Amino acid sequence: MVNCELLREEFRVKKFGLCYDRPEDFYKPQFGSGKIYLVCRILWMVFNLSWIIASGCLNYNFASTEANRIKWFTFLTNWTYLLLTIHSIIMVIVVVYHQYYNKQVVYNQFYNKQVVVIYHQYYNKQVVVIYHQYYNKQEKEESSMPVHLKCIWILSNVVHGGSFIVTGTFWTVIFPGIKTLYLVTFVVHAFNSIYVLFNILASRIPIRILHCYQVMIYGLIYLLFTAIYQVSGGTGRRDEPSIYPVLNWNNPTKASILAVLMVCLGAPLMHLLVYLLYRCRLLLADKLNSRGRLEYEEKSSPESFDQSELQEIK
Repeated sequence: MVNCELLREEFRVKKFGLCYDRPEDFYKPQFGSGKIYLVCRILWMVFNLSWIIASGCLNYNFASTEANRIKWFTFLTNWTYLLLTIHSIIMVIVVVYHQYYNKQVVYNQFYNKQVVVIYHQYYNKQVVVIYHQYYNKQEKEESSMPVHLKCIWILSNVVHGGSFIVTGTFWTVIFPGIKTLYLVTFVVHAFNSIYVLFNILASRIPIRILHCYQVMIYGLIYLLFTAIYQVSGGTGRRDEPSIYPVLNWNNPTKASILAVLMVCLGAPLMHLLVYLLYRCRLLLADKLNSRGRLEYEEKSSPESFDQSELQEIK
């Protein structure tokens, strides 16, 4: 599935950053039509928004007092599901904007010069020399990704890895000690990962192995928050000494070991799982003869571009 050449490519320094030459992959589906993809996005947005509201409003089942309900914001599950909900809302906005209101902007901004070069390569080779001499070197050093898509890329990586961490930790560590499983608890610890699976497999968003540092930073931020919160006198929702019993900073040795395992082992492993799912998507897309994003060099001839767009350049 992942050969040595692809792995070597993944570990290049440039893969550490957020440069990407096909920004349309962040709002187009891997499979099927754009309309069906948008409908699915909207349904997920409504679903996630409904359950994040329900989770916040129904937390009286978990808090010992009315004042403790605000401690909903101290849990990693709720941090992650809130980010996931924000992600689902932003994705709907981005898909609608680029597919229905701004279809040509990304093309014109990031492919226009390439089309001009290809056009002149066939009709005016002298222009191509001038272009490469004065413009091409600079363009190679610049990222072809707009800022808002870079932010979506980071948010996607955090939501993907974070959701798998939350789901895995809950069902393996916390669930065995729970006496009553409420519906909202089940949803935020199960459907979060189902949404992530949809996002990985249905979209064309690329995954980079070296982007695991983004999930690691997210985990580190939360762990620092729990330490500062507890040292400052914060307690759990039922006035326990810590937010999570297994992450009690009154026992710094145990808590530190858990923190290191979570950041340095759990986060990279979950991101690796995300990457493997991404490679499975590309393999399936290639087998179905769809627009799989396997590592290939795009054809550089006028026939590879929309003729109406090329005519407009002329």
